[in-house]
Amino acid sequence: MFTSRFSFDRLALKWATHYRRTPTEIMQALSTTSVGAFNVPGAGPMAPLCHLAIHAYDIRGPLGINTPIDPATAELVLDEITQGKHAVPSTRYDGLRLEAVDSDWSIGQGLNARGPVGGVDECLERSRNRCQPDSR
Repeated sequence: MFTSRFSFDRLALKWATHYRRTPTEIMQALSTTSVGAFNVPGAGPMAPLCHLAIHAYDIRGPLGINTPIDPATAELVLDEITQGKHAVPSTRYDGLRLEAVDSDWSIGQGLNARGPVGGVDECLERSRNRCQPDSR
Protein backbone atom coordinates (compact mmCIF):
# COMPACT_ATOMS: atom_id res chain seq x y z
CA MET A 1 0.00 0.00 0.00
CA PHE A 2 2.81 2.39 0.79
CA THR A 3 4.27 2.21 -2.73
CA SER A 4 0.78 2.94 -4.11
CA ARG A 5 0.47 6.01 -1.87
CA PHE A 6 -2.20 4.22 0.22
CA SER A 7 -4.60 4.07 -2.73
CA PHE A 8 -6.28 0.71 -3.15
CA ASP A 9 -7.19 1.62 -6.75
CA ARG A 10 -3.52 2.26 -7.62
CA LEU A 11 -2.49 -0.94 -5.89
CA ALA A 12 -5.15 -2.98 -7.72
CA LEU A 13 -4.19 -1.47 -11.06
CA LYS A 14 -0.52 -2.21 -10.46
CA TRP A 15 -1.33 -5.76 -9.39
CA ALA A 16 -3.67 -6.38 -12.33
CA THR A 17 -1.23 -5.09 -14.96
CA HIS A 18 1.89 -6.68 -13.48
CA TYR A 19 0.58 -10.10 -12.45
CA ARG A 20 -1.46 -11.11 -15.49
CA ARG A 21 -3.41 -14.33 -15.22
CA THR A 22 -5.96 -16.08 -17.36
CA PRO A 23 -9.52 -16.39 -16.01
CA THR A 24 -8.82 -20.07 -15.29
CA GLU A 25 -5.69 -19.21 -13.30
CA ILE A 26 -7.61 -16.56 -11.32
CA MET A 27 -10.40 -18.99 -10.46
CA GLN A 28 -7.86 -21.65 -9.46
CA ALA A 29 -6.03 -19.19 -7.19
CA LEU A 30 -9.29 -18.06 -5.59
CA SER A 31 -10.42 -21.64 -5.00
CA THR A 32 -7.24 -22.43 -3.05
CA THR A 33 -7.48 -19.31 -0.88
CA SER A 34 -8.26 -20.24 2.70
CA VAL A 35 -11.40 -18.88 4.24
CA GLY A 36 -10.76 -16.88 7.38
CA ALA A 37 -12.78 -14.73 9.69
CA PHE A 38 -13.84 -11.40 8.26
CA ASN A 39 -12.43 -9.10 10.88
CA VAL A 40 -12.22 -5.48 9.79
CA PRO A 41 -12.02 -3.05 12.73
CA GLY A 42 -15.18 -0.95 12.94
CA ALA A 43 -17.08 -2.95 10.34
CA GLY A 44 -20.64 -3.83 11.24
CA PRO A 45 -22.37 -7.19 10.99
CA MET A 46 -23.42 -6.54 7.37
CA ALA A 47 -19.83 -5.92 6.25
CA PRO A 48 -19.03 -9.51 5.16
CA LEU A 49 -22.16 -9.73 3.00
CA CYS A 50 -21.55 -6.28 1.47
CA HIS A 51 -17.91 -7.10 0.83
CA LEU A 52 -18.75 -10.38 -0.86
CA ALA A 53 -21.58 -8.95 -2.99
CA ILE A 54 -19.62 -5.88 -4.12
CA HIS A 55 -16.40 -7.69 -4.95
CA ALA A 56 -18.19 -10.60 -6.62
CA TYR A 57 -19.25 -8.10 -9.29
CA ASP A 58 -15.71 -6.73 -9.45
CA ILE A 59 -14.46 -10.23 -10.24
CA ARG A 60 -17.23 -11.56 -12.46
CA GLY A 61 -17.58 -8.48 -14.67
CA PRO A 62 -14.08 -8.45 -16.18
CA LEU A 63 -14.19 -12.23 -16.58
CA GLY A 64 -17.45 -11.98 -18.54
CA ILE A 65 -19.35 -14.08 -16.00
CA ASN A 66 -22.96 -12.91 -15.73
CA THR A 67 -24.39 -14.29 -12.50
CA PRO A 68 -27.00 -11.97 -11.03
CA ILE A 69 -27.14 -11.44 -7.29
CA ASP A 70 -30.27 -12.56 -5.45
CA PRO A 71 -32.60 -9.50 -5.32
CA ALA A 72 -33.32 -9.88 -1.58
CA THR A 73 -29.58 -10.01 -0.83
CA ALA A 74 -28.96 -7.06 -3.13
CA GLU A 75 -31.58 -4.99 -1.36
CA LEU A 76 -29.90 -5.67 2.00
CA VAL A 77 -26.54 -4.61 0.58
CA LEU A 78 -27.93 -1.49 -1.12
CA ASP A 79 -29.76 -0.48 2.09
CA GLU A 80 -26.56 -0.94 4.07
CA ILE A 81 -24.39 1.13 1.73
CA THR A 82 -26.94 3.94 1.55
CA GLN A 83 -28.20 4.00 5.14
CA GLY A 84 -25.86 1.85 7.25
CA LYS A 85 -22.95 2.54 9.56
CA HIS A 86 -20.54 3.39 6.72
CA ALA A 87 -23.02 4.70 4.14
CA VAL A 88 -21.79 6.45 1.03
CA PRO A 89 -22.46 10.20 0.98
CA SER A 90 -25.86 11.11 -0.45
CA THR A 91 -24.03 13.50 -2.80
CA ARG A 92 -23.28 10.40 -4.89
CA TYR A 93 -26.91 10.37 -5.96
CA ASP A 94 -28.10 13.98 -5.48
CA GLY A 95 -30.51 14.84 -8.29
CA LEU A 96 -30.85 11.19 -9.30
CA ARG A 97 -33.34 8.48 -8.56
CA LEU A 98 -31.33 5.24 -8.55
CA GLU A 99 -33.51 2.28 -9.42
CA ALA A 100 -32.66 -1.41 -9.60
CA VAL A 101 -34.51 -2.98 -12.54
CA ASP A 102 -34.23 -6.51 -11.14
CA SER A 103 -35.53 -5.55 -7.69
CA ASP A 104 -38.02 -3.17 -6.05
CA TRP A 105 -35.14 -1.11 -4.60
CA SER A 106 -34.73 2.60 -5.31
CA ILE A 107 -33.42 5.73 -3.62
CA GLY A 108 -33.27 9.44 -4.31
CA GLN A 109 -35.24 11.89 -6.39
CA GLY A 110 -34.57 13.37 -9.80
CA LEU A 111 -33.52 11.91 -13.13
CA ASN A 112 -33.86 8.14 -13.32
CA ALA A 113 -30.63 6.13 -13.39
CA ARG A 114 -31.73 2.51 -13.80
CA GLY A 115 -29.84 -0.74 -13.97
CA PRO A 116 -29.35 -4.15 -12.41
CA VAL A 117 -28.60 -4.18 -8.70
CA GLY A 118 -24.93 -4.78 -9.41
CA GLY A 119 -24.78 -1.66 -11.57
CA VAL A 120 -26.58 0.45 -8.96
CA ASP A 121 -24.18 -0.84 -6.33
CA GLU A 122 -21.18 -0.03 -8.52
CA CYS A 123 -22.53 3.45 -9.12
CA LEU A 124 -22.85 4.05 -5.39
CA GLU A 125 -19.53 2.49 -4.43
CA ARG A 126 -17.33 3.98 -7.12
CA SER A 127 -18.36 7.44 -8.24
CA ARG A 128 -21.24 9.55 -9.39
CA ASN A 129 -19.73 9.54 -12.91
CA ARG A 130 -20.85 5.93 -13.28
CA CYS A 131 -24.49 6.91 -12.57
CA GLN A 132 -25.96 7.83 -15.93
CA PRO A 133 -29.58 9.05 -16.13
CA ASP A 134 -31.94 7.43 -18.63
CA SER A 135 -31.87 9.14 -22.02
CA ARG A 136 -35.61 8.81 -22.41
